[in-house]
Amino acid sequence: MKIKLGIVGPEDSVKRIVEIAKEINDKLIIFPFTYQDITEVKSIIKQNKETCDVWIFSGQAPYSMAVEEGLYELAFFPSLNGSSLMKTLFYITYHDKRDLNNMSLDTISESDVKESFTELQVQMEGTKLFPYSGHIAAKTLIDFHYNLYKQNKTSFAVTCVNAVYNQLKALDVPVYRVTPTKLSIKQTVNESCKQKETNYFRQSQIATIIIQTYDSEKIIQDNKLLTHNHRLNLKLQELIIDFSETLLGSYIYLSDGRFIIFSTRGLIEKYKDSTITTLLDKASLITNIKTNMGIGYGKTATEAEKNAYTAFLHARDYEMNCSMLVDEFGNIEGPLKEKESITYNSRNENEVLEEQLKKAGVNISTFNKIIYVQNNYCNHTISSTEIAELLHMSQRNARRILSSLEKVNLAKRVGKESPIQKGRPKNIYQVSEYLH
Repeated sequence: MKIKLGIVGPEDSVKRIVEIAKEINDKLIIFPFTYQDITEVKSIIKQNKETCDVWIFSGQAPYSMAVEEGLYELAFFPSLNGSSLMKTLFYITYHDKRDLNNMSLDTISESDVKESFTELQVQMEGTKLFPYSGHIAAKTLIDFHYNLYKQNKTSFAVTCVNAVYNQLKALDVPVYRVTPTKLSIKQTVNESCKQKETNYFRQSQIATIIIQTYDSEKIIQDNKLLTHNHRLNLKLQELIIDFSETLLGSYIYLSDGRFIIFSTRGLIEKYKDSTITTLLDKASLITNIKTNMGIGYGKTATEAEKNAYTAFLHARDYEMNCSMLVDEFGNIEGPLKEKESITYNSRNENEVLEEQLKKAGVNISTFNKIIYVQNNYCNHTISSTEIAELLHMSQRNARRILSSLEKVNLAKRVGKESPIQKGRPKNIYQVSEYLH
């Protein structure tokens, strides 16, 4: 399998990564992208996003910008860990005979620095550190090093950023640059190749979609004429055929307004946020009744179909049009139509938790939904109002669930919320799988 690898960074870094990548993998198609200023990274990505399968960035800063551009799993960078720092410190102490206690250092975490100093049996009391995550303006780092040097608080600087290194040299500040070790670059190249292979097989996974419009009897009652009902079915089938062609899939019409479509995970993920979510609305416009969809991924056709049916059953619990998704690990995501979809799991291996949920009369899916909503949308506490709103259930049902979970020590009251309108204050709970 040929892998198209984009390598982004300053010219010297890109050249080094390209040479090492060619050494270890002759199946790579390499696209080198060099920049003079780190602000060019986003435009490089935007212009070449479809060209490369995976990307390697020269360091932490351009990598974090790539993540902001949505590359996520496709972006990598060789880490500047203790080994990288150790290489530079060895050079400073044994080649240039400098005192390590009189320096400034950026980027690398304090724990990694301490570990390297301990290995060298050197105290780091006078070392000035500027660790950070993500990316930061080069000027901030330049000022950090330059001001310390001018105030005679340090005698030299150590940086991980090429632009900072060049600017400090221009300002006549003695400066050293930490660069990734060859081993770190090799590991990063191998990791990026494995990710591409993983993505390839994952995108090729079988995907099954179950779609159903409800109350076919209601259509007949409302329209009375069987010919009109037949026309509606034909329109629905035309809609499903168009949808299936978009996904390069095949479809089967089962009965009672139910369809099943077979495609691949890659195509589903490509259209999940656009074509798939609008299909439900179009179907409802034709029939004027609720339409639901379940999507399932699997390593086999049987697994994908089973997961699609599970997703469909979850979608059916909602009173509105809804699409849900279940992956090969049993993770449930949805409603896909909504901006704030949630991801949870319908499986449980905790026997104690399972027993307590049985006593409460709450299923594991509902419990995991509540945990997800609480921790991701509600600042780690939750009320019946928030459950009702985010999980699309009645206030009464939400209160019952929280009360039942409290009785089996899976929820505890931690406060009350003041009502916006007149009424009694509502209890605020903290729900946890660990017994309170």
